Amino acid sequence: MTSFSLIYTNFILIKTHIIMKRLLAIVCVGLICFVSISSYAQVEQQNIKEHPSQEVPKGDLKKAEHPQPGENILQLKMDYVKKNFTLNDEKSIKFWPLYERYLQAERDIHETSKQQLEKIGIERKHGRIDFSQIEDEKIYLYYEHRFKQHESLANNERNFYQEMKKMLSAQEIVEFYRIEREFKRQLFKGAQEKRALERTKMEKLDAKNVEELQK
Repeated sequence: MTSFSLIYTNFILIKTHIIMKRLLAIVCVGLICFVSISSYAQVEQQNIKEHPSQEVPKGDLKKAEHPQPGENILQLKMDYVKKNFTLNDEKSIKFWPLYERYLQAERDIHETSKQQLEKIGIERKHGRIDFSQIEDEKIYLYYEHRFKQHESLANNERNFYQEMKKMLSAQEIVEFYRIEREFKRQLFKGAQEKRALERTKMEKLDAKNVEELQK
């Protein structure tokens, strides 16, 4: 009986020792993870302080997401990029007039396209074209015209890029296009939210009409 008690006691001690080692290993791993996360957070915070252009003002995002009726999208884009793309005085003097000319050329391309489509009887109503009400030949003309418009926009952007290369560094060009993409992303997000809201309103209106008919 005494031998059995001794064996059992040793077994408990060994088991306890193994459990303690495992607990110690878990604690060590947890501490390492905590230190790593803390260090990463400090580095990210420091990066934001050193590169404020990486932060996007919330007010600007809301304006891009929900432009007011009649507001020019390209003007919103200009304001957004100017607020978020930082350049020194020497580069700013050269770059911003170039960017304004680029946006003006883009605006002219869109306006010319709109006028040409209207001449052949294709108009947008509430931002959309109802192709079910358009003749086949006009639909073919629409797509041919659309390809030409895309070519004009691509040439305009290519010319702008060639001029931009002469005054900005490669990293500044990367930052510029990142800001432009962010603007487009927020604009697209706002359009989706607007369409979802319109669908919800229409569904509520349809449900109300059904209720009135059932009375």
